[in-house]
Amino acid sequence: FMLPPVPGFAVYLMGSFLIPPFVGFWVGIALSTAVSFGLKVLALVIQQKIIGERMGDLVSVRALIGVNSLTLRAIRKILEQPGMGLAKVCILVGGPDWPTSVTTGILRLNVFQMIAGTSPVVIVVFAVTLAGAFQLRVAEGGIWINISNMTLGLASAVMFASLVASAYFIEDTAERYREELLSQPHDEEVDAQQKKTEEKERVFKEVTNWKLSEAIDSDYSMPVWMRANLAVGAALQIATCYAAQFFSSTCFVPFQMTDTIEDTLDGDWTNIVTPVGRVVLLVWAISVVNLIIFRLWAARRAHGYHQDRKAGTIVTTSTA
Repeated sequence: FMLPPVPGFAVYLMGSFLIPPFVGFWVGIALSTAVSFGLKVLALVIQQKIIGERMGDLVSVRALIGVNSLTLRAIRKILEQPGMGLAKVCILVGGPDWPTSVTTGILRLNVFQMIAGTSPVVIVVFAVTLAGAFQLRVAEGGIWINISNMTLGLASAVMFASLVASAYFIEDTAERYREELLSQPHDEEVDAQQKKTEEKERVFKEVTNWKLSEAIDSDYSMPVWMRANLAVGAALQIATCYAAQFFSSTCFVPFQMTDTIEDTLDGDWTNIVTPVGRVVLLVWAISVVNLIIFRLWAARRAHGYHQDRKAGTIVTTSTA
């Protein structure tokens, strides 16, 4: 839960694989559900109170989430409502774990209200735990694999429905209370930060101008070698993504969550990547280097732009 890229589903499934074999099947399901739900609540508190509230003091973070936007004001209005309203539950249950909890901390919302609104997620935790535990009994045959797929599909459907419903409730609240929300005081520090960001974006566009028609008159048009660097990087990135997607079994050894490294990968976890996969990853890494070269070049060019403007020697170009 503490790693932003890791979804709650993965944590619930892992618990369902690890606990039941040691304490019994049905007892293990109950214990795994309780542990996973407890970890969810603990992570919520840490992410909101320790991470979110501390990050809320940073202007850049408040600007990043858009505290002055109509959407976030609508979210705040929904989450500030006491109790367990449907809109509030949909946002807290359907939203991604880390971003949702951290955002509630940045907004300085009541942590106990957030825990109450999140509590229905125990239904999803139970369904995912069931699906994972049933996978342990697939080898027995019968209906276990069908039940596992059904419960996992049901849990996924509930999460997806919650996410869609949260988008609806946010939009509905934004429209119904539009005037009230827009009349709320603005975060002036965020407004100032956004103006600086907009200026940085304008300069970035200016100094990375791609148009060949402006290369004759502009010192800030993109040189041919940088265009080639970006073109090669983009081509390599696209090629590796397609290769990994459509030829995944060639690039990687199939590995299920119920498999073991000893049995499936001969005791070496790096064997999950085949020789072909290693080539694909190497080509992808080269495309990342292309991007890094471009970003470093653009940063240096932007610095030169500001220096020229201060000296009054800047050559103006079109930003169209």
